[in-house]
Amino acid sequence: MLRLTVAACLLLGLSSCFMADPMPPQIGVARGPDGLEVHAGTCSDDSLESVRVYLGDSDTSRLLWSGVRPETASAKRGTVLLGNSAAFGRAKGSMQASNDQLISIEVDSRLSTTGTAFRPDKIPLTRKAGTFWVYPWKRAYSAAAIDRQSGCR
Repeated sequence: MLRLTVAACLLLGLSSCFMADPMPPQIGVARGPDGLEVHAGTCSDDSLESVRVYLGDSDTSRLLWSGVRPETASAKRGTVLLGNSAAFGRAKGSMQASNDQLISIEVDSRLSTTGTAFRPDKIPLTRKAGTFWVYPWKRAYSAAAIDRQSGCR
């Protein structure tokens, strides 16, 4: 029976016989007049649960700001102005860091956890509202495009 299964896999193509790990959600960053805004890729069946911002590497540094239980529609869909505590049911800290310091962001949604790290001064100024730079910070994408890159259909 095993030989028959292997033969069928070879005939049909290996991708149809093995489950691939889903692509981790992307995080886009926008730098504008109101500060740093992020969009974490979320699918229609997912919602953001919390955001944590660290000064330095998230494994070795201190927490700057965090928000849990988003209350606004945009935060639930993954778009957050960092430091905007009013968008969350519970938040603590403040976004006090200089632009040349490494910032790490961790985002939890109902279905996944993802993160990114960057220096704000290395993120280009966002010229079009609703667009976010994605690592390696060479191109800006819309929130919908980031969601699609995160494996949403």
